[in-house]
Amino acid sequence: MKEAIRNYPEIYFAKLAVIGEGDSEEVLFNRLMETNKVDFDDNIITFVPLGHRFVNHIWKLLDVLNIPYVTLLDLDIERNGGGWGRIKYILQQLIDAGYDRDELLELEGGEIMTDERFSKMHTWTYKDNKLKSVLSWVKFLESYNVYYSNPLDLDFLMLEYYSEKYKSAIPKGGGPQIPDKVKEDAKFKSKLKGAIQATLKSEEAQALTYSDKQKELMIWYNYHFLGRGKPTTHITALSSMTDKELSENMPPVFEKMFKKIKELLS
Repeated sequence: MKEAIRNYPEIYFAKLAVIGEGDSEEVLFNRLMETNKVDFDDNIITFVPLGHRFVNHIWKLLDVLNIPYVTLLDLDIERNGGGWGRIKYILQQLIDAGYDRDELLELEGGEIMTDERFSKMHTWTYKDNKLKSVLSWVKFLESYNVYYSNPLDLDFLMLEYYSEKYKSAIPKGGGPQIPDKVKEDAKFKSKLKGAIQATLKSEEAQALTYSDKQKELMIWYNYHFLGRGKPTTHITALSSMTDKELSENMPPVFEKMFKKIKELLS
């Protein structure tokens, strides 16, 4: 808590705090919230990057200061520790913050998840490579003002929803070298495989829960967010978009967050 206060003294004066993973969230939030008619400065909204801190420590500090907050995390599907691991992490953080364990771990039919089953939650798989079950937990956690960039992270989310703008956010003559899917099939598949492995941070990664379109976007994800500076890419892409363009294709998670922020500020 002392570290958070020392690094972000403006927390004391905030009317609301947005807790996020890091650089991308901080760069994007001001512009996206302006588009949704919520001004960071007028409402004294403070962005608090998590860094390597446990989020429940920040929650406890904000609770003591009586400052409302929302939290945005990466879901990281098919990354090590991602998906079910991210759900388990936030459930444990909520328990550590003092929320009722039985309410948090209640399953369909009223059964309460046992400690043994909960301890193995990060090992759960995706039935038929579908995300229906994990997304039901994502929806449930929104009732605790916890939101996820789905399916991967905020960078991928923006790339997916504003693909053409991000593909245009390149220097002259820049961009990834992508072999022709038809004429250079083997080279394209090799390029795609490498992009999937780099994006999901594993040589074993196959992106089984991702669509073909999402897999191909991983080539651009590698170029923009693993090979260049994340904030620079977002600033360049955002500068090419009007508020109308941003608003018309706003990712649903942001619409939900901004609605909640307006409620908390009212």
